[in-house]
Amino acid sequence: MRLLFLLQHCEPRVRQRTEHFTSKDPSDGYRLAWNTLFHECGQPHVIAQCCEQQLKEVTYVRANDPDGLLKLSVLMDNCRTSLQSFKHASDIDSMEVMLAVAKKLPVQMREKWVETSIQCETGRRANFAALSDFVAKQSQLANSIFGRIDEIPVKLNAVLCDDALKSYSYL
Repeated sequence: MRLLFLLQHCEPRVRQRTEHFTSKDPSDGYRLAWNTLFHECGQPHVIAQCCEQQLKEVTYVRANDPDGLLKLSVLMDNCRTSLQSFKHASDIDSMEVMLAVAKKLPVQMREKWVETSIQCETGRRANFAALSDFVAKQSQLANSIFGRIDEIPVKLNAVLCDDALKSYSYL
């Protein structure tokens, strides 16, 4: 049962590598599948490499795309948290990764990041944690009710018009 639960949460490429363990005794199959997954996918350097690749390949965030910004923020936070727990945070703290992520930000946000990164510096360059915090804050602002203010009038006006028409239906 645990093996089937494990397999359903695996990507197809990984699932193919471990499906043959279902023919074994359930407890042995689970243990063997778990060990295989750990050795192929769960080692800290493999996870660090995967995070780095995902950060470099993330799609560009458009200027008025709060959902895209939230997606980037979550990815950055997940990578940062995972790699800090493995003591591999320095892998994504490289200038190459930070520049790749910064290039994905909208131009105005990139300019704000330049200002913020200069303020962060205390004799050192800004690190990935500072960039991640910056993107999280920008995402929080963009996804607030005032950040999505352009979306509100259309919905609010439609509701107000419907209510107004209903109240004048006796005419």
